[in-house]
Amino acid sequence: RAAKVSRRLWARRAASNAAFSIATTSTSSPDRRLSSSSANRPSATSRRVRAATRLGYVHDLRGVFELARATGDGSLEVRMAAVLGLGRLQDPRGLLALVTIASKPSSEIPDFTLAAALAGCAQKSPGSLANLLRARETRARVIGTWALSEVADRTVLRYLLAAARDPEPEVRAKVARALARIDHPQSIEALHRMAGDPIWFVRVRALDALGKLQARSEEETALASLGDKVREVRYRAATALRQVGGTRGDLVAKALAARSRLSFDSLISEWDREGFLWLLVAGLSTRDFPSFLQSRETLKLLIGAGVVRALTHLILVYPDVKLRLRLLRLFLEVSSPSTQEELIALADGPRCDRRVAAAIKRILTGPDARRSAGVNPSPA
Repeated sequence: RAAKVSRRLWARRAASNAAFSIATTSTSSPDRRLSSSSANRPSATSRRVRAATRLGYVHDLRGVFELARATGDGSLEVRMAAVLGLGRLQDPRGLLALVTIASKPSSEIPDFTLAAALAGCAQKSPGSLANLLRARETRARVIGTWALSEVADRTVLRYLLAAARDPEPEVRAKVARALARIDHPQSIEALHRMAGDPIWFVRVRALDALGKLQARSEEETALASLGDKVREVRYRAATALRQVGGTRGDLVAKALAARSRLSFDSLISEWDREGFLWLLVAGLSTRDFPSFLQSRETLKLLIGAGVVRALTHLILVYPDVKLRLRLLRLFLEVSSPSTQEELIALADGPRCDRRVAAAIKRILTGPDARRSAGVNPSPA
């Protein structure tokens, strides 16, 4: 207990000293020529910067007050240190000074720094940032939604729904990011509308939010976005589709049947990053018969659609040789003659396992292949 009291007293003393340094040093004092004895002394601005930095580590009301006052200092370095200190303390009593800076049409404090400080101070009371969303200045609305995208909860839902129709695309994009934190039907409804926004990065944020919320009702929205003309939107739609509905074979069939080839390629490319094709091949060994059938039919669909290179690579590298042979059988059922020629060339390569190579030649050039093509396996 004595140690805790000692630390508190030290913290208060440090806060008082730092506050005194900020308060008693004026930026308007004229510059003086440094003599040889004072050449190494720090300048008044440097002392105020160090004092503001130290206050950012001292949880004391007087320190918060002095940092808030220092946000109006004439030196940019001091103002920056004060903003960073308030953000580090995450004390809601510093919000007023930060909101005042954000409400100005322009500021030398970077928007990202200011938004992070606001988010830190508003963690327990996101509603205190609501006024920024109604500000006239675009910068204030952008910073407000930026901060809320880190701390939003249901208490600010109605303000975010209103801001979702803001004329500024940056505001709408950050609103979508904030709505991803609020699992509510109104959030999903707003994101559904924003997924069709005319600005591409707003659509990206809306689809990302729908994926994070795992909104099963928006599966068709993600499927429709696979046909977007912007590549980033297509890939984010594929990610959202995986998060919402999982890597199901019926979704692959829908993407191939109802959308363009570009949509299908975007879906497979993104899903394969998560090992989709490996999981499909692994499904050929499952004891769950419905899952086995789904994997089998999806693989046949992919082979027929021309997703050959990735699957033939699995024939070379998949650990289980039995599953490689089952995959070869699927190639025999649905592959084109050109694909079969690629498999024969694969069997002649040095990387191919001798058992797999023998199976390829037996299946594609032996009696089984001639019989499947309607040719007498015993030529006259």
